[in-house]
Amino acid sequence: MSAPPNGLETHGTEGYDGYVHHDHLPLDPKEGASMSDAELRILAFLTTSDASRPADLPDWILARLEGDRPDEMTPELITVASLLYARRLWPGIGLDDARARIARYADDPARLDDLQGRIAAFRLSCCFERLKRAGRFADVLIDDPFDPEGSVCVELTEAQWQAVHAAAPPRDASHGPYGFSRN
Repeated sequence: MSAPPNGLETHGTEGYDGYVHHDHLPLDPKEGASMSDAELRILAFLTTSDASRPADLPDWILARLEGDRPDEMTPELITVASLLYARRLWPGIGLDDARARIARYADDPARLDDLQGRIAAFRLSCCFERLKRAGRFADVLIDDPFDPEGSVCVELTEAQWQAVHAAAPPRDASHGPYGFSRN
């Protein structure tokens, strides 16, 4: 059993301790492609939760998805994003069936390109969720975390509003909670 990254923050981990208990893994790592310990831990979490968007994921997964390589799609990002995307397309789908259906995207360059765009959008949605949890935003609303052309609304904290314009008066609530303009 390996130690969890970043001290295992607990947000969104109801009933999951963050460790992969190899005797309870849903997949045999010898079947199919080899997987890292991080991917196995993520799969263990996903098989015990009904997560479907970044807000449903624990901090340790979000941190792992952001990672050290912002220009690359890590195996962990691909695993989480593709499985959650499959859950959205086919509610109630099992893990093996989801993996098989997503694998078919590799056979069609247009579908693979579309999936890569959706995974990139999901990664950005995860970054917004982490910023919200860190207190940088009061709220973030994302219609579809997998839609590269989707709407994103951000409610800044009062401190952020003041930082945008140091001489600005306190924010007028009559403009609604998700505006970027004081006009």
